[in-house]
Amino acid sequence: MTTEKLKEKADEFLNEKKYEKALGLYDKIISDHPLNAAYYTERACIYKFLDDLENAIVNTSKAIELNPERSINYYLRGSIYLKKLAQDSQLIRSKRHSILEQIIEDYSSVVERNPNFQDSWLHVIQAYLLLHNWKKAVEIYIKSSPYVLNRKYKIIRAWLGCLALCFAGDPIEELDEKPLWDSCEQIHQNNWNMAMIEQLLHELSADGFDLLKVNEAKRIHNMLLERIVDKK
Repeated sequence: MTTEKLKEKADEFLNEKKYEKALGLYDKIISDHPLNAAYYTERACIYKFLDDLENAIVNTSKAIELNPERSINYYLRGSIYLKKLAQDSQLIRSKRHSILEQIIEDYSSVVERNPNFQDSWLHVIQAYLLLHNWKKAVEIYIKSSPYVLNRKYKIIRAWLGCLALCFAGDPIEELDEKPLWDSCEQIHQNNWNMAMIEQLLHELSADGFDLLKVNEAKRIHNMLLERIVDKK
């Protein structure tokens, strides 16, 4: 069977959510074409569907090695690390920090190559917040302004940016907060690991962080919660 026929059959299996069968075909394709970065990207996606995140990372890293200028591979690997982080809330701090640093590295690589990947900016801001690096979070918040144009993304950017400004002790201007007033848009919380921000607020409170800043951050966070459509 030719490579094109194998790919067509693999796509059929993917559409039918028969991921193991699609994986077997991509194993064959890659054995025949070991230097084709796109095939490693496809196999990484299948591993991600199967929740085999370690193999998904290995395959995405190989795709990056073979084609380091393709932004989608960094985007994919960043999304895999995000999923890894979200799946295990009990990670020890050093391991969590390592994953967050990788998320920053990958999504920063995306916007360096294509700044119009709007949500990549937001993932970088959020990761810096979770690392308690308020200054860098504010820096990326400001830098992202010309590129984050989608209405929903503007709301998320305002939420993260105002949190960063609050924790850094910088003033929150009306223009910073204004997108959060948009009552016409609703947000899905699972897309943004909101539980991690709530965990951050809890940890800061427990660690004796400035109470006024924490309370202001909770006010900002609650403004976003009003837009949530899939509350648990």
